[in-house]
Amino acid sequence: MTDNAGKPVAVRKDKDGDITHVKFKNRDRMTPVDQAVNMTKQGKTDGIRVNKTGGGKEYVQDIPDASKKDNLANLPEK
Repeated sequence: MTDNAGKPVAVRKDKDGDITHVKFKNRDRMTPVDQAVNMTKQGKTDGIRVNKTGGGKEYVQDIPDASKKDNLANLPEK
């Protein structure tokens, strides 16, 4: 298995619509957001970055590009 998880390809959301898990191209399982944050900080993901809420909670966010279809909020739910 490659060390790089690749780009996100799907997400799981809670009842409020917040992303709780991310499915990466090079991984078989959904990854909890806190783990995705750590992986992104270590350079093990593509196409996303770490950001913080006003309260200081870290989360992953897509890196803006010309396409909206690959935005985390627009990925299919699994």
